[in-house]
Amino acid sequence: MRWSPLLSVMFGLSVAVGRLLSQETPAEESSGVPRESLPSALRGSEAARFRLILGRVELDPVRYRKISQRFSGRRTARGDRIDETLAIESFRGLPRLHYTRSGDSIRMSLDVEQRGLLVMRAEVPSEAVRVTATQPQQGAITVRWESGQQVREFRFDSWIHFCIAQPSLYRQSFSTLLDDMLHPVGLESLAEQAHRESLRRITREIGLMRTSDAPSKVPTEVQRLDDPAFESLIGRLGSNKRSDRLAAQEELRQHGLAVLPRLGRLDASRLDAEQQARVDELRRQLTPRGEDCPARIAVLISDDREYWTAAEPRLTDADRSLVAAHFNRQPPGHPSKAVRVATQPASDPHYR
Repeated sequence: MRWSPLLSVMFGLSVAVGRLLSQETPAEESSGVPRESLPSALRGSEAARFRLILGRVELDPVRYRKISQRFSGRRTARGDRIDETLAIESFRGLPRLHYTRSGDSIRMSLDVEQRGLLVMRAEVPSEAVRVTATQPQQGAITVRWESGQQVREFRFDSWIHFCIAQPSLYRQSFSTLLDDMLHPVGLESLAEQAHRESLRRITREIGLMRTSDAPSKVPTEVQRLDDPAFESLIGRLGSNKRSDRLAAQEELRQHGLAVLPRLGRLDASRLDAEQQARVDELRRQLTPRGEDCPARIAVLISDDREYWTAAEPRLTDADRSLVAAHFNRQPPGHPSKAVRVATQPASDPHYR
């Protein structure tokens, strides 16, 4: 596979990338390498480095200072001739990227703006289907599916939620692109490992609950913040007393990653300036710097009702019982009235 730099590149990183690309062999001349395994521009050039933080994709800003690079190339994968272009520009550490991938079966593009807005597009010409995913710097990821006059729109807290809630749509549109962006991490594999780890965490919690005489005596390591308590703490962030504001913020912080999904879903129009400032500070404090791993995602989704609603089709009856017990704060089979939290999501069965 041969890539041709179209524009001179700058600094050591760029020179190294140019050298690496010039040493590649054409797809037709590759010996002993399956054509399907040949890397894309995103995976093979090392020019663009993405990372996954709390289930959201971002360009790694540490790798960019002031740089301008452009690449184009052609490869063969699964019998389809694919043309690719990749352009990256950065000023003062704020990168901007434009990528295109065009083949007979699918056309894709990726745009990352300097302020963090990420937009992916996938088009299947043979089916006249277009899918657009928009990830703002903050807030839900919006996925828009279009076919002729039909339009459907979905909102997800993260890419993990997307691939769990709509696996067919995810695989048909963006799975290969995201796998190239996050290589060697596979998003679906990461999501599956996190799902299993989260169920193990919940199982351990239920075991500890069973050994307690009463819910009030549940060990502190499995205490969770229920919705009324969460709303109360958010209200106290706007208290007239500074001590109350500080105490509420500290209590929320002590709950760690588990509160981040709920902080992200808060309606900003309901918050005053003081509350919004403290919520923003909590997000900064709780957002980790390193890349995601299954254990981190498991912590993030364990207390996330939105996630378990999306994951309901893949749960066994035993799993549903555990998840319901987790949110009800009662062991499975407790005589008190159960609250069903993992229900079939209202989504189009066409994608199942």
